[in-house]
Amino acid sequence: MIYYNFRRANAAQAHGFILVAVVWLLASMTLLVGYIATRVEGLQQQSFVTEQRRVAELDRLAIESVVLYLASTRTSSNGGLRTQPFEEEPMSLGFQQASFFADRGDEIRLDNRPYRVRGGHLLRIQDAGSLVSLMDERYQALRTVLEDYKIPRSEVERLIATLVDYTDRDDVMSLNGAEKYEYQRQGMLPPTNRFLVSPWQLYNVMGWAPYLERFPELLHEVTVTAGGQENYNTMTPQSVMRRAGDDAVAKRLLEHRESNSFSSAQAVANLTGQVRGDPFGMAFVPSRYLRLELTPPLGGKAEWIGITLTPGSTLSPWEIDFRVPSVTQTEDIDGDFRKAGAFAPPTTLLK
Repeated sequence: MIYYNFRRANAAQAHGFILVAVVWLLASMTLLVGYIATRVEGLQQQSFVTEQRRVAELDRLAIESVVLYLASTRTSSNGGLRTQPFEEEPMSLGFQQASFFADRGDEIRLDNRPYRVRGGHLLRIQDAGSLVSLMDERYQALRTVLEDYKIPRSEVERLIATLVDYTDRDDVMSLNGAEKYEYQRQGMLPPTNRFLVSPWQLYNVMGWAPYLERFPELLHEVTVTAGGQENYNTMTPQSVMRRAGDDAVAKRLLEHRESNSFSSAQAVANLTGQVRGDPFGMAFVPSRYLRLELTPPLGGKAEWIGITLTPGSTLSPWEIDFRVPSVTQTEDIDGDFRKAGAFAPPTTLLK
């Protein structure tokens, strides 16, 4: 009897072990299947994102090509870059006629306004000729801009001095400036002793980085090319505010150029009540210097592209001056579109 109970106990124990083993096997298989499913889903998602980024890159190249094509084959009006060709020969219209530069409604505005273009990219084009040039030897306009940001005058003079030492061709330190030795002591790259190649290079000039991080919009107001044109059609809103000297007047000027353009000093005076600045120094047609800013649809860093139109070149009708990624990163591109109020492009080539 005792032997019989012992056999039954061993059989029950064996069945219990098998049950536990089966449960563990099922649990392990469940975890394995779950891991494989999660892994496959992750790979699919990664593949989808990679494909999206490839498509976005192709769209970016297409957008850049279209802008270069339009800038090289179309004329400019007071309002910006025309997207449609003339039905007549330009010479037959007479360049001296004011109507030659009149808006036709098909222009891409060059005042850095946002356009939502192919693939969901955000495109901004700025006429760099109306910005403050970092090549100006007197730097008076740059001083005005820096002081407008409430930077103390002593600091403004120090920033100008370090910029002069960074771009001049000697190693002689100016008053409040900095040359190679000072940069080495700070663990920074030494001055290039040549003109800046892009606005972002200001981060490499001693003393500038803290102010650029505090006032990132400063980079939108300066250019490494010839600038300083008083063009109310393309000047930055900050420049319009400084020139107008009155918030109400500046608001009228900015609202007018949302859908119109200025063609003469008198057109500006009609809104301001008086002629602002030197009438003979004003410009109403964009310059040959452009700055493109392309923000990808998936978020990330925008790309800045500097372009100089060179119709007399034997190589190509344009030159790429610089191509740099923005330091700041866009997290929510759709939110950026909503805040910016992006416009629809006036040509199907960019849609």
